Amino acid sequence: MWVAIVWKNWMHRNRIVFNSGIVNGMEIFTLAQLKAWSWNKFRWKRANYYVSNWLLCPIICLQNTS
Repeated sequence: MWVAIVWKNWMHRNRIVFNSGIVNGMEIFTLAQLKAWSWNKFRWKRANYYVSNWLLCPIICLQNTS
């Protein structure tokens, strides 16, 4: 999860610097959650949780995939 947060922070920073974007912490957090969900779904193909479950309780989702 921390890799997704760092990645999205970096991407958001680049948008601010190069495209005159504005700082939006909630957008960074939401996009990081979605990125982490997609990485986990790719890594564990048998994972059977939806993005809504991931957004509410990612720890439980991770425990069920290992």
